[in-house]
Amino acid sequence: TAKHLGYSVKIISIKFDGRIEVLINPIILEVKGLFVSQIEIDPSFPNLKTSVIRRSKVLVQFTTEEGERIERWFSESTGRSVLQGVDQLQGSLIIDNVNGHRLRSLKGYLGRLEKGKFKANYPVKNQQLIDNE
Repeated sequence: TAKHLGYSVKIISIKFDGRIEVLINPIILEVKGLFVSQIEIDPSFPNLKTSVIRRSKVLVQFTTEEGERIERWFSESTGRSVLQGVDQLQGSLIIDNVNGHRLRSLKGYLGRLEKGKFKANYPVKNQQLIDNE
């Protein structure tokens, strides 16, 4: 990773309009538009899908792969992907963005996760496989 090579670089790659867009060191400048609730996933929480409310448009400043620093608006699902990606780069988890009622309903899932009793479709250190309850 960039950190291991002595570089402080944060990168998001998203697919939209049929191509991959790479955002290097993205900074959210503005969010606006309607609040929209949609299901999201987070690799930190295997098999968890939960509803998260986010704004529908985001203005992001970032460096392109060519080294150009630009600002661009992203909206709808692409904007949502950018917002979630920046959250993850900043260490924010999906459960940081759910309401209190939903978080309480996840208590059992989080307890099993803490004990290492979960299934994942990808390798996880110290994973103890169990059947879904």
